[in-house]
Amino acid sequence: MRRRNPQGPFEAPSLVPLADMLTNTVGIMMFILAFAVLTASSAGIATALPTPIETDTAKAPLYFLATNGLIRPIDLADLKRQAFQRGNPNDEHGPDPVRWGEGLLSTPHFSAPGFEVTPSADFNPNRTFLLRAALLIRPVGSDGDGPAQIKAGNSAFEKTLRSAAVAKRFVYLFVSDDSLQAFNEAARLAQSLKYELGWFPAPRNSKLSYVLWSTNPNDVGIKVVPQ
Repeated sequence: MRRRNPQGPFEAPSLVPLADMLTNTVGIMMFILAFAVLTASSAGIATALPTPIETDTAKAPLYFLATNGLIRPIDLADLKRQAFQRGNPNDEHGPDPVRWGEGLLSTPHFSAPGFEVTPSADFNPNRTFLLRAALLIRPVGSDGDGPAQIKAGNSAFEKTLRSAAVAKRFVYLFVSDDSLQAFNEAARLAQSLKYELGWFPAPRNSKLSYVLWSTNPNDVGIKVVPQ
């Protein structure tokens, strides 16, 4: 007499948990690889990069870009001042974001020490409401401080730090992997002057975007724009 199989039909196990595990593993490996590239030792580098600082603080940042072997200060206050001069954003009724956005677009670009700045503005379809206004910041020329200048004590980086209030400001650098020597010297100097220090990786030839105005408040600020 044939026995009946008490079990139901065979069901192949789901591959979804395996796919999730592989995705998480690859993501972790990519993060480790990116961090390893930035912390890889090269000639003259004795200090590995600390992990980026991304914490809430009441202090205002002093921004710098470390690229092409040089440290360049980013004066956001000056960039903002120049941007708001374009288009005369005020009228008799108060600020006029649309007219200001149109004024930004009327200027292809303007200059700041060590940078070329290209304004942009996005409007709704009938161009009656400004959605977003930003400045694309691209390093140009050879302005900036190399590791020897920073170490010698005659750098613009040091002058910027000494002219600021350490109790109210902290140092934040966007760092390319071709500028680790300059970064390490800058980090040592900043820490010797009692500054808190933060950094974020910036791929070579990347640009920075400074969002001045956006309908999304989380979009405002400065960030890396890879090539």
